[in-house]
Amino acid sequence: MTAVSSPPGEALTLQITHFLSGDVGVLQVRVVSLTSGATMHDWSATAIVQTTATAAGPPWTYTATRAGLPAGVYQAQWRRSSDVETVWIDDEDVLVAVAGVAVPPWRPSLFEIAQVTPAYTRGGFDDDDEAAGAEHAVFTDSTSPTASHVQGLITTACEEIKGRAGMPIRSEQYGLARATAKWHVAASIAAGKVPAGTEDASGEYRGHVNNFRASLDELVRQARMPFVTRLH
Repeated sequence: MTAVSSPPGEALTLQITHFLSGDVGVLQVRVVSLTSGATMHDWSATAIVQTTATAAGPPWTYTATRAGLPAGVYQAQWRRSSDVETVWIDDEDVLVAVAGVAVPPWRPSLFEIAQVTPAYTRGGFDDDDEAAGAEHAVFTDSTSPTASHVQGLITTACEEIKGRAGMPIRSEQYGLARATAKWHVAASIAAGKVPAGTEDASGEYRGHVNNFRASLDELVRQARMPFVTRLH
């Protein structure tokens, strides 16, 4: 997870590093609010420049400049578009914190959530059309649930985990905290399928809940351990 910060109202400088070359003109970026899900800057290729030399070899860095925003937490989403296809650059979630709004460094990305809930981005439940969303490897505006909805679930999960830990989550616990948040969100997503009465949805839900509880118990245990231990 990459995070940048900017004062309210000041221009946003957004960057992506990827193995796609020569994409100026077809790369697009938008900025959405993680609080409301609203699109603050819609998809556009305006003011995107390749800031590393092509001859330098991959990966290449691209930079976009967008107008400033009010205080809040946002996400910059990137995609590569042409007349015939849209390729989501799904492993580059960039969180934008305006006015110092705290973003947990262990917050999982949409891509990480999609990795543990693939049926919701590619189809595959027995009451689903398997073709629906099959071209996506991440949650988007076209998946169910949508990317904005999942971002809200991620925010809720992170807040709950911080509260349950009861102590500051230290850097060595970030991986465990991220995993705990992933299972929390996955369980929340699967819960929406349980009323459909499908066996795969019910089993998935139980599995995610069990993983969440195990991860949370271990995180709480570690978070409440003394910062420094001594051998006597």
